[in-house]
Amino acid sequence: QVPQPSASEVAAVATDRYLDSTGARPGQRVDVAVDGSTVPVRIVRSVRDLPSTTPGGADDGGALLLDLRAVNRILQTRHDAGAPPNEWWLRTAPGATDRVAAALRDRPEVEPS
Repeated sequence: QVPQPSASEVAAVATDRYLDSTGARPGQRVDVAVDGSTVPVRIVRSVRDLPSTTPGGADDGGALLLDLRAVNRILQTRHDAGAPPNEWWLRTAPGATDRVAAALRDRPEVEPS
């Protein structure tokens, strides 16, 4: 778990490609557009890539991993808004992956990608 900075910003893990493409570095604060609003983000770590991303070519700007609950606290406070999840990462008990995936797909409010 990544410790969150003050309530006025969100901790983020950045891919190396994101750092290269933006000129940012760990420890730096950047403003990130989320659903039409700006969220202040503190880059706390860097990684080669994230599970749902791969190192791309020159056109790939990299990726940031943000905690949605922390993002929505900022959006709610500043803009009376929130952002929906666009990706979930789950860990299941050994052998339970197919059952859990099927149960999630059966939920009407979950749109699988």
